[in-house]
Amino acid sequence: MNNNPDQQAKSSSPSTPDQGGTTLHALLGLWQAAFDNHDAEAIAGLFAPDVLFQGLAPTLLSGRDAVLNYYRRVPAGTSALIEDIEAISLTPDIVSGHAKVTFVEADRRLRPVCLSVTAQKLTGQWLIKSYHASSLPDDGKA
Repeated sequence: MNNNPDQQAKSSSPSTPDQGGTTLHALLGLWQAAFDNHDAEAIAGLFAPDVLFQGLAPTLLSGRDAVLNYYRRVPAGTSALIEDIEAISLTPDIVSGHAKVTFVEADRRLRPVCLSVTAQKLTGQWLIKSYHASSLPDDGKA
């Protein structure tokens, strides 16, 4: 048995609430699968109807229909790699976090970005309420 209170606090148990990481990993996993399959409708379904969206285009967007149209314009053959997801739970029904996403274009060029996301549980489903992507310099690693 571990009597160290610091270690006990770090231990996870079924009664430990999700601090946002599990939720955001799952939501971004669904986003990545839909993105890699070029399924704009499935991607848009992960966003709240009133989402605030800043993709890599210079235009600020709002609403699920705008997100749908944005993802319909992603070139075929583009995929995404997600790493370094960090999240916090703001309330039991709101999580916020960020991740590094590398978009891999059809010609294998890499487009790394920082992604910030806030999600809310609405009618039993986690939906993205705010999405912001910022380009990073390509570090040349494949």
